Order: sequence, then structure tokens, then C-alpha cells
Amino acid sequence: MLDRALALDPANAQTWHERGLLLIDLAGGKPVHLARPVLVKAAADLEHSLRLNPFDPYPSLALADVDDV
Repeated sequence: MLDRALALDPANAQTWHERGLLLIDLAGGKPVHLARPVLVKAAADLEHSLRLNPFDPYPSLALADVDDV
């Protein structure tokens, strides 16, 4: 559903942030070799969110979570 929302409005920083958070949740508890590609995509989504809205602090916080999973 988030992919469809991004297709409709790719400039929506909040949606990029939400997809990044979802991917972090999906990676949690998985073996490293399975989680790593998901976490790389999550980090890319969160970084994109930051580029779109550099004044939102939450994607930065979520990026720190990528390293903790």
C-alpha cells in the first residue's frame, strides 16, 4: 500500500519515512543475511525522506534504529 502511495505522490516525505519504519520492523528478528538487504532499503527510504524534508527529526532517529536491528 505504501508503494502505491509513493507512486501517486513521490514527494511525500512522510510516506517514505513510514515505509522505512515498516521495513525496519520487517527486518527485526531475521538472520543477518536476510535482514541486511531489507535494512539497506529502509535506510535509503529514510534518507530520501530526509532529503525531502530536512526539518523533520524523526527519519534521523529511525536511521539510528537501522543499526540496532
